Amino acid sequence: MRIGIIGLGYVGLTLAIVAADSGVEVFGTEVNPEIKSCLKNNRAHFHETGLNDLIAKHNGKNFFCVEKFSADKKFDAFILTVGTPLKKNSKTPNFDAITAAVNSFADVYDGSQLVILRSTVSVGTTRKVVLPLLEKISGKSQENIFVAMCPERTLEGVAIHELKTLPQIISGNNSHAIEIARELFSKITNNIVQAESLEEAELAKLYCNTYRDMNFAIGNAFCLAAQSFGVDGAKVIAISNKDYSRSKIALPGFVAGPCLEKDAYLLTNNMPDCESKNFILTARRISDSLEDSVVRFVNQKLGGGVTNL
Repeated sequence: MRIGIIGLGYVGLTLAIVAADSGVEVFGTEVNPEIKSCLKNNRAHFHETGLNDLIAKHNGKNFFCVEKFSADKKFDAFILTVGTPLKKNSKTPNFDAITAAVNSFADVYDGSQLVILRSTVSVGTTRKVVLPLLEKISGKSQENIFVAMCPERTLEGVAIHELKTLPQIISGNNSHAIEIARELFSKITNNIVQAESLEEAELAKLYCNTYRDMNFAIGNAFCLAAQSFGVDGAKVIAISNKDYSRSKIALPGFVAGPCLEKDAYLLTNNMPDCESKNFILTARRISDSLEDSVVRFVNQKLGGGVTNL
């Protein structure tokens, strides 16, 4: 089986190397010169346990970092691993990177290959953004194109292990797309969960990230609530959790980072106005506010020097 991966950042590179280690022939493209330079030297541009050894083992054998995909090679699937940032002023998704990624393999795509979206996206992106682009490029009708949403859910530092052990969610716009996605990920793991639609798979990833975001945020909310009573919030949380399996309140600290902060907005982007949408957005806005408060609190304890993520 031969696949092409567009984007060799954290998501793309870990998947590429684990797939190569599982017997898949992998070709990856990347625009960042630093990443390409690192790969020439058999190393990743980030730390990931065991990754550099696997890069050295498969580089030039089962894994190839190339400038573009060769028309002489038949690919079974192309995988998009580029991110979906938010527009600065509107908190809505910017699809420029996805569009550029799809166009980057237009000269070797004929509609027969499966195209997999691996990154976190707003609901409907696979069907309403990627599929029409593929239709235009290939000249085939959407019914005869194969597209899948198979979200990444690994934790940095243990991605090699988790790619082989965590359930891999697969979906597709038709039965053949699902069949190819299953064939690919079955080479990596035997733990596969099939979503009934592209939208289910998109939501599953957004749920995971937004759930983590809100869990972390509530730890900060509880901590600051305790401070208002003159009580150490972290100690209260520790007491609440101790030997009590039904309580797993997060300890106070920074929330979000580059992924979790935006995913609540991706989740609600196409959602009709409803109480659920209001709840999720309110929680995210409170998280933003709480982070400012936590920064001020930590600075008071440490004497300054801490800034927002």
